[in-house]
Amino acid sequence: MPKLTVHTTETAPEGSREILDNVEQKFGFVPNVMRQMAESPQMLGGTLQLMMLLENCSLSPSESWLTLLVTSSHNYANYCVAANSTFAKMMGVPDDVIQAVRQGQPIADAKLEALRIFATEMVQNRGEVTAQTTQRFVDAGYSNAQLLDVILAIGLETIASFTVLAAATPVDEPFQPNAWEKPAAA
Repeated sequence: MPKLTVHTTETAPEGSREILDNVEQKFGFVPNVMRQMAESPQMLGGTLQLMMLLENCSLSPSESWLTLLVTSSHNYANYCVAANSTFAKMMGVPDDVIQAVRQGQPIADAKLEALRIFATEMVQNRGEVTAQTTQRFVDAGYSNAQLLDVILAIGLETIASFTVLAAATPVDEPFQPNAWEKPAAA
């Protein structure tokens, strides 16, 4: 695959320029993955629409970012793990929870652990989750709407992960303190 341009507002296609400006206003900078997505205004716009939907879904912000982090780590998307770790911290996800997900370890909080297991199995098995895992998820207090919103988060993160893996996206400076490398055994 050809290397994707890390666009600026000036170099991006016309349909992506306003979107990049909106991202900068929201985050204070434009992450490199979105600069690369700008090559396709539909990709960039669709990704941001999914992000807005996720922000307003039935999962808490912590649960949403945890699901994004689980998905990116299982996709071995180093860039996304660093970015999701950074945003998860900003959303108040405890550091021990973030580190557990990054290392593929259990989470002490039973409800978040049920979410981690459910999202992990969903990603690893391409949507096929055992009845036991689903029951554990429901027993932890999650609703059917939250189950579907986990799928929404996985879909969003899969788009981002596949983009950075295909494009060799350079990690932005704000994400570098949370740099991550896929396990050697992977």
